[in-house]
Amino acid sequence: MNSSPPRFTALEGNRMRLDGGAMFGNAAKALWSRWMPSDDRNMIPIGSRALLIETGHHTVLFETGAGAYLSPDMKDRFRMAETRHVLLDSLAHAGLSHGDITHVILSHLHFDHAGGLLSGWEEGRAPELLFPNAEFYVGKDNFHRSDRPHLRDKASFIPGLTRLLEDTGRLTLLHDRDVLDLDEVRIEFAESRGHTPGMMLSHIQTPDHTLFLQEMWPRPTPGSICPSPWVMTGSPKASSMKKSVFLSGSWMKTPGSFIPMILTMPLQNSVTTKLPINIPRGISSRIFAR
Repeated sequence: MNSSPPRFTALEGNRMRLDGGAMFGNAAKALWSRWMPSDDRNMIPIGSRALLIETGHHTVLFETGAGAYLSPDMKDRFRMAETRHVLLDSLAHAGLSHGDITHVILSHLHFDHAGGLLSGWEEGRAPELLFPNAEFYVGKDNFHRSDRPHLRDKASFIPGLTRLLEDTGRLTLLHDRDVLDLDEVRIEFAESRGHTPGMMLSHIQTPDHTLFLQEMWPRPTPGSICPSPWVMTGSPKASSMKKSVFLSGSWMKTPGSFIPMILTMPLQNSVTTKLPINIPRGISSRIFAR
């Protein structure tokens, strides 16, 4: 029996740019542009990274990024930095392939989080679902939202993805406060309805460490967090309230590390952590600050 502690690895995915005003909600550009300058189209650089956890019997991937399934014109629209599937390269750098992943956990099904589930774009050929041996986990409400999206967020979801996931027979739909135990790793899920209905935040616990996975929570300076109203969301009130409750709740009373994942701004001080996360040289070294 493998008694070694879980291994955590930050994996880089496909980078892109998104509209700065949309990303910072009702915050004025005069405020957010002080530490996140935009380009000529008002777009700001967006990181796309996943967390890999390897235990004695499981290989777990949190998020998959945008991947490379988008057509060339859509890649150009989002000014994607790479055309290849960067997450697959990052897995290979860690000595793995997508076939080695046993669990894929998605906070929600927007294309910039779930696009990495699919193979890269090819002319005249529909993308295929990757991760043939993995169990997939996503919030029940968000899954249904993706299947029947509102006109306002329809463009954020990937048509046909819900059917591909269902057809695997390896899909689990999560509810608020569900718990997943994998060897010595416990994952507790908390539903957030601000950014998108049914989005799941992950609270990861091991015997020695506690992690909080989040979508976007940029930190302009060490130890600081953007004000609660600064939210990129379909429901600003719900999202800012959830952020405030999270900061004052029981999770924050447990010593741990914030790990910003997909849609995290590429800032030097985006997180302060004592967790022994493996950061592959040349891939993710700028993500974490000690």
